[in-house]
This record gives sequence, structure tokens and C-alpha cells, in this order.
Amino acid sequence: MEDRPPIITVKDSPSPSTGEVTPQLESTKPQMFRFLSNIFEVIVPRDHTGSGFDEWPAFLERADGGLEIGKALRTVVSILQYLREKSPAIIAPATKVLADGSRYGKLAMVVSEVLQEGELLADTRPEPWRLPFGDEKMLDFYLDLLAADEIEHDWTSDALRLIGNTCADLDINRERALAKLKLPALLDRLQEEGKASIAIGVLCNLCLDYELAQVALRANRLFPSLITLLERRCYKQDYLPQIALLLDVAIEDFNPELYSDTQAVTIIHQALTIPGVDIETQVSLANAIVALLKHEQIQKALLEDYKLSIILDLFVFSYTQDAASTNYFSTSESEPPLHHPVQDPEDEAQLTALRSALSAKLWDMTALTEFTIKYLPASKLVQRLISWLSIDEPQMQVCACSILRNVASSDQNATDMVKNFKVHWLLRSLLEDVSNPQVLEESIRLMKNLAVPAANKKELESFESVTLVWSKFESPTLHYAAASLVRQLVRGCFDNVYLFLRPNTSAKDDSYASRLLHLYSNTNDPAIKIEVARTIVEVWRTANSGNSEEVRSRVFRVEKAVRELNLRPDEIVKPVVAMIAESGNQSLVTEGWFGLALMTSSEEWGEAVYNALCGDATKGVFKAAVSCGDAHSKDRDNARILVDRLLKYSVGLLPRHKRSPDDAR
Repeated sequence: MEDRPPIITVKDSPSPSTGEVTPQLESTKPQMFRFLSNIFEVIVPRDHTGSGFDEWPAFLERADGGLEIGKALRTVVSILQYLREKSPAIIAPATKVLADGSRYGKLAMVVSEVLQEGELLADTRPEPWRLPFGDEKMLDFYLDLLAADEIEHDWTSDALRLIGNTCADLDINRERALAKLKLPALLDRLQEEGKASIAIGVLCNLCLDYELAQVALRANRLFPSLITLLERRCYKQDYLPQIALLLDVAIEDFNPELYSDTQAVTIIHQALTIPGVDIETQVSLANAIVALLKHEQIQKALLEDYKLSIILDLFVFSYTQDAASTNYFSTSESEPPLHHPVQDPEDEAQLTALRSALSAKLWDMTALTEFTIKYLPASKLVQRLISWLSIDEPQMQVCACSILRNVASSDQNATDMVKNFKVHWLLRSLLEDVSNPQVLEESIRLMKNLAVPAANKKELESFESVTLVWSKFESPTLHYAAASLVRQLVRGCFDNVYLFLRPNTSAKDDSYASRLLHLYSNTNDPAIKIEVARTIVEVWRTANSGNSEEVRSRVFRVEKAVRELNLRPDEIVKPVVAMIAESGNQSLVTEGWFGLALMTSSEEWGEAVYNALCGDATKGVFKAAVSCGDAHSKDRDNARILVDRLLKYSVGLLPRHKRSPDDAR
């Protein structure tokens, strides 16, 4: 007979709510009633007791043969009530027999036909004791017995075992237990060495898949009790899977005000990294940490305590399936070698889902102000993320890029990442070698953040790799990201403008600028079309920056480069005019008028702009902008500057509106 409660791991269980082991019986004949008879033999009178158990030996003997089991159980309950008054010491051995028996089953007599010789034989099949123990008041007896006395008796653990087994996967017995069982006393047992395991078993069988018990346990502070249990290590490691299941129940009502620091996350992570813990339990505990991260208080606490590495460790674990190794590698210069042991498809699906959830939470946390204050580019954690860019795991690279984008949200950090840590070298390698569109998109978005500071723009120039994205991939989001990066690279950096307008290969009909216009012609995505138009505006805005002499020189070089590329001004003007006519965003319209005013820098370009504006779709828009009565309208001011420039280079095209051509805004 075992003292251990009947708990099994989830993977061996037919149902997540079943915590009972039903091993093979050593004999086809049950022994529970015979053992009880031996215990009762000397103490309990056999005949004419008047207490409801007259001639009890006969009932128990017949029950061992599979007959009158219900009556036998009722008789045992009557005997136990008698012993409670007359000889309480006998309750302990009897309870142990019943608790042991509750792990097995009763033998039901089922009549079946045997074809050979046409005999009818009794077929014995094991069935659980759960329902009979409940229906015949055995469960109620022990619930009443426990409720009547706060003192720990030598039969208490066995009584709890019996209750736990009887409640497994049977709501009617769970309801009976919930009405009488003192939950605080049960939870207190979680903190006692040698008693926690039984309490874990009872809690699992009571509440898994039973909402009423879950609500009651959460109200009685199940989560704090489990955290204390994990911290004190009062349990055997075999029971960690059940603790993980209970955490999943308890965490729904987690109160961040009670655990606003990193205690809960740290304790659960320590349990997860114990060597030998099975993969399903590790994933379950990791998901418990993810659930805690939905609370901003917990996120900020991890950042304040410099414990964000715990979350990175979990991300690495999702690849290695070895959480114990992360205790070492999170403090070293490199990650463990990532390998992919053969996994059950369900395990793989759970790990993939965990990875996605961790990515989302990491993005949320690293977007907080506390992150940018605590984690600078030189920090070990950011350096660890930079190293992830070189690991050939797409989701790992995507996660690293998204977090590093948040690091690069300040100009100082972005400059350090390029100047001191050469992050852009790794990103260029990804652009050249990676074919995963998501990795490429996140890499380009990170490069865009890095390209914001003026000091980084020339270093980040990679038009060859970026513009080839438009022809190599069919992803609109990737196309948009690449166009947006090009716009950021040419913004305020004339060196990059000039490079963008130079032939990029020996092929005369191929250039970065021609690729941009080809993208415009071949997409139906309005966002991409607008980004192309804004990039063209940035080329002319950058060319027109500086003193008068610099502007004349730069505009001349731009116009010359366009001619050498065999590009026509009307091709370049077209996207900007379309943005004005089609965009519903006022700031984009204003940006478009500003760009056209700058592009009207010569007679050739003025004619291209004028022809575009005289089209049916834009004539009315142009007239409305010029004649706008709002004295503070930037669109009117820029449109009138445009008219003055058109008149300067193409006299007689339009009525004159006097305004200095250098007042474009």
C-alpha cells in the first residue's frame, strides 16, 4: 500500500481533469472489503447491533465477490460512524484501506454471451469507486470528519487521499466536497514538508475543469499559496506538472498589487529551470510567466530590477527545449547551440505559440520609457540581442530587430549602435542573405530607425540591397518598408541623394531611381504610392537645403543625374501630383505642393509640372489651391510660389501672382 497520493502527469492522463492513477490490479478479485473485515473483526460486533450494520461480515464477503456493493459500502459507513464514538483509533487503518482502495475500482458484474458452447458467463471489469463512494455517503463521512476538527490526526492524510480520488473528474462529488471542505486548511498544507503532495493531488482533482472550485480557490488565495510552495520547495519534483496546472487556474485572478515586484516571475522561472522537468511542464510554467506579463506593474518591475534577461531565456528555451541551460548562457557571451530535437507536433505547436507570445510581451516591455533608460546599447542585454541577428532562426532575428528598434528610438542610442557596435553590418548581411520576408521587413524597419540621426545616414546607405527587395519579393508590407527606408536615407543627406540618382550597374536602363518609379507603376497599394511620392519630395527638399550657392549646385547635379539616367521629368513629377490629387491627408497634400514648388527649378521641369497639373484630375485641385481665400493656407502659399516659378521659366503659361519664388514652405 502506498502513502503517495494518486497523481499522474498530464501526458499520461486521458483527461486534464483526471488526477487518478488506475494501475493494473494484481488480482482479478478486489481485496478492500477483506482488509476492512480483518480490521473490524475484533472491535465491531457482528450481530444485532441496531446500528445499521447487522451481519456485516456477510455483506463485506459478498461485496468482494461483486454482489451488493452499495449495501456493503453503506454498512462500512455505519461501522465508521460507530468507531468514531467507540474506538476512534481504528479509523486510521480503515481509512488507509479505503484510501488505497479508492485508487483502484470495484468489479462490476456484467453478463456477456460467450459463443463457445453458448454459455453465459460473468465478465468482471474494473470501474472506479468515485460515484459509489459519493452516493453511499463515504465521501460525506470523511468530509464531516475533517470539518469537525482542526487537529491533524494520523488518518487525515489518508482521508484527503480518499476525497481527492473520489472527486477526480466527477462534478457531483466535487460539489459535495466544495460544500464542506475547509479550503484554507487544505491550502495551508501546501507549506508543510511531507503534506504538500497530498494537498496538490486533492486540489487538482477538485478544481481542474470545475469552475466553481476554481473560483473558490482563487478567492482563498490559491496563487500566493502556490508561489510560497515553489519558493520553499516543499514538494517532490514529480508533482511539478500538477503545480503548473494549478498555476494556470490561479493566475486568472492574479493581483499585481500583491506581487508588484519580480518575486512571482523569478520563483516560477527557477522552478522551470530545475533539471529534469518535462517539456510540457516547462511550457506550462513559461506560459504562466507570460500571463503575468500582461500587467504593466510586473513589466516595469522586471525592467527596474534588470531581470528582462529572464524573458530572453524563455525565448531561447523555446528553441533548445532545455530551460536549465539558460541559467548559464544568460550570463555568458553567447547563446547555447540551438538544436531541434524531434518533438511531438503538439509540443512544437506549443513552443511556437510560446515564442509568439514572448515576442509580443517583449515588444510591449521594451516600448516602455523604463526600458530605454535602463538598457543602453552597451548593456549586456542589448549586446545579447545584437548577437541574435547572427543566429539563423527567423523568429529570433525578428524579435531582436523589433526590440532593437525600441533601443534605437533615441538619436544617441541609434548613433552608438552604428558607430560603436556596427549593427548595420549585420543588417546588411541579412538583406543580402536572408529570404524570409518577415526577417527582411523587420531588418529594414530597424535600419530606418537607425537612419534618423544625420550622422548615420551615409553609413547606412545600402540602396542596392534595399531596392532589389522590390523585384525579389511580392510582399506589399516589405515593399512599403523598403520605400520608407529609402526616403529616410535621402532625407537631409545629399551624398545619399546623389548616390541614389547615379547608375547602380553597368545596365543603362537600371538605377535606384528607376527601380523606385518601377515600384510606383507596378503597385496598387496607396500607401506604397504615397511613400514613393514622399521620397521624391525628399530628394528635392535635400537638394534645396543649404545656402544659395549650395542649392544651385545641388539642383544642377540632381537635374544632370536624372538626364544621365534617361529618366523624364514627367515620370518623376507624376507620383507627387497624384499624391496631391488623391490623398485625403492634408499634411501630405501640403507636402506635395511644397515638393512641386521645389521641383520647378528649370524650364524643362516647370513644363513637366505644368503639364501634370493641367490634367483633368488635377486642374480643379490646382485652381482651388491658388485661389484659396485662407490667408494662412500653406497649400495656397506653396501653389502661388509654384505659379511664380512656372511664370519665371515658362512665361505666358498662367496669370501672374506676385510672390517671391524663394518663399516655398
